[in-house]
Order: sequence, then C-alpha cells, then structure tokens
Amino acid sequence: MKNTDGKNGGEPFSDRAGTFIRHLSSSEYVAVLSMIVASVYLMLTSFFPILYNLTSSFDPIDFLKNVFYFIIGMGTLAGVSFLLRKETYLQHIADETFENVIYHRLEPVLRDVAEVQVDLTNVQNQLDMMNKNIQHLSKKEASPVSQVSLNTSYHVKYIVLINLTLAVFIFMLQRPLGYVPYAITVLYIIWWLVITGEYKLWNIDVVWTWVFVPVLVLPVYTIAMNSYLPDYILFSSLFIGLGIYSFSYYSWCSYMIRGVMPFNLQDVLDSAQEKISIAKEHPARLVQNPDLAFNLKMPSRNQAGRNMILLAIALFCVTWFGYAIQHNMIPNVSWEAIGLKNFVWSASHTYVLNLVGLILILLGLKFLKRTET
Repeated sequence: MKNTDGKNGGEPFSDRAGTFIRHLSSSEYVAVLSMIVASVYLMLTSFFPILYNLTSSFDPIDFLKNVFYFIIGMGTLAGVSFLLRKETYLQHIADETFENVIYHRLEPVLRDVAEVQVDLTNVQNQLDMMNKNIQHLSKKEASPVSQVSLNTSYHVKYIVLINLTLAVFIFMLQRPLGYVPYAITVLYIIWWLVITGEYKLWNIDVVWTWVFVPVLVLPVYTIAMNSYLPDYILFSSLFIGLGIYSFSYYSWCSYMIRGVMPFNLQDVLDSAQEKISIAKEHPARLVQNPDLAFNLKMPSRNQAGRNMILLAIALFCVTWFGYAIQHNMIPNVSWEAIGLKNFVWSASHTYVLNLVGLILILLGLKFLKRTET
C-alpha cells in the first residue's frame, strides 16, 4: 500500500478501507482558497457578458467563450466543494474510528499509566523526604558540636518568639486599632518562617499552603468577628488558634523530616496495629484476663530537658497574664472574677517566676546539650 501524502502532507490516519487520510496542510489550504477565488472570478466575469448577449446584441463567439468560462468556474467550485466535503467526511470517520475502536482498547492501558504516574510521583516525594532526612542525620553526625549550638539557638529563638507574641497580644488587647488584622497575620507568618527555617523545607510545595491559609483567613475572620465578639474573646481565639497552628505545623514538619509524630503517637499506632494482628491470628487471647502491670520509667535527659523548657514557658505565660490581670489590661477579667478576691499580684511574683523560668530554661538546655553530645 503506497503513501500518497506528498511533501506537504499532514499526519496520516488509516481508515477501514486501508487508504491514508490526512489533514490539509497550510500550502494545500492556500491552493484550495486560490481555486475558490479563481472559480468565483471566472463565474462573475462570464455571467454578465452572457446576460448581455441574451438581452441585447447576440455574438455567438463571445457567448460560447463566456459560457465555457462559466462552466469551468462552476466545475472548479464544485471540485473544491467535493474535496472539502470528502476531507471533512474522512476526518470524521477517522475521529470516530479512533474513539470507538482504538481509544476503547487503549483506555485501560491509559488508566493504568495514569495510576502508575501518580504512584511514581508519590514515591518521588517520599524519596525527596528520605534524602532530606539522610542529609539532616549526616550533618548531625558530621558536626555534633555545631548541631548542638544550632538546636540551642532554635530553642532560644522559640522562647524569644513566645515572649514577643505575648507582648504583642497584650499590646493589641490594650490598644485595639485598625492594624490588628494585619499584625495577627504577621505573627502567624513569623512563626511559619521560624519553623520552616529550622527544617529547611523551602522547596516543598505543600509548605507554602500552610502560610497561604492564615493570610487568606485571618484578616477576614478578624474584621468580621470584631463586630460580634468582645475584644478579649476575639484575642483569646486568635491566641489559641496561633498555638494550634504552630504546634500542628511543627509536628507536621517533624513528621515529614524525621518520621516522628507528636507525643510518640507512631509507637502507639504501631503497638495497636501489632496487637490487632496478633488478635486476628489468635482470637482466644481476646477472652483472657489482662495482666495489669505498671511500668514506671524515669524520663530520659532529652524528655526532662524538654519538660523543663515547657514548664518555663508556662511560667512566663502565667507571669504575663498575672501582670495583665493586675493592671486591668484584660477587660472583664479580674482576680475576683476567677475566685481570688483578696489576691494581689506584686512585683515579687514577677521576679520570682521569671527567675525560676530562666533557671528551668538553662537546665533544660543543659540536659539537651548533654543528650545530643
């Protein structure tokens, strides 16, 4: 079977009769358009002389010549019309054949290819996370002293950021003006920047969705709820939301890099899954009396250091709120309202709690440094 595409032919298709079907190329479209213009020109230039010969003076030679030109124009136009209709019909047959026959047979294969592509994308993302985790571990093993100083600097950054956040919230609660929606959004973005900078996840696309959510939601929420909620309830909801947002994002980053869930939930899930599998294999164990055993373990140095830092942060929060309540910075909240009628927050409370918090932070950092070295 020969291919009659020619030089300027388009992409060929095969119909049921075995002949090649192709779309018209640009040069062929120019040729067809020229044929149409030529046929219309011949018909128009010969039509009026024919009418003149029939109505006025009849010249047989001129009449036959114009009739011949008119017939040639009509034949050319009919040939172009036939060619276009044939090309359109054959193209329709080719498309219909592809949809009903070829695509119908290739559809399962294409679906499997799409599923494989999705699986490969997921595997690629997991490999990228594994590479980041390996790089993180190799840097930790290569330079333990610098890694300890880096972790210590991040702990100090979090402590400073917590105090800054509390100060900003107390200031906004005391002077709530039009800048509040934007200041709240900036606080969320600062927490996102610090956590992302710790884990160095700037190249991960999902990370950027974490910052787009507060940017889109917080200004609208703050402006809308300002008309319905009192100031202290509004700021309380924003403060609690910031805590949930920071903890969730930090836990997600830690899980993406280290594979560790908050509060060691992965150990609980693995243990529960193992018990479920054992129960399915040995159903008789389900009716046995459980063995009650209390296994009290002392916390490790790492856990003790983290607990000390968390306790210090809690003391700092108590200090800020005690100072704010004593100086009436929080509307409708007083010592009498919370059941402490005769209590007075003095400067000694602030100094003692801040001193204890600083001591706990230093001890916690010392424990963490010993653990990592």
